[in-house]
Amino acid sequence: MGVTTVQREATRGAMAADRAALRVALVHYWLLNYGGGERVLSALLDLFPQADIFALVANEETTARFAPHRVTTFPPTSAAALPAGAGAI
Repeated sequence: MGVTTVQREATRGAMAADRAALRVALVHYWLLNYGGGERVLSALLDLFPQADIFALVANEETTARFAPHRVTTFPPTSAAALPAGAGAI
């Protein structure tokens, strides 16, 4: 017997509720521009809207794209402290 659309939708709803109950941290190496890795991060944030973001370094322009999520850097730094051209692709 196959899975009906109603059963599939019920399962998706239950899985979304389970994900919402999780404490989630998403870790990214740096947030200095908006490229492929940052697009994947955005997709993960769609799945886990309660997630906090952690990165080694970040700049305000890129982190603004992830509002209202909290972005924490280790140690607290800004991209201004990096050598010129760091993170450029």
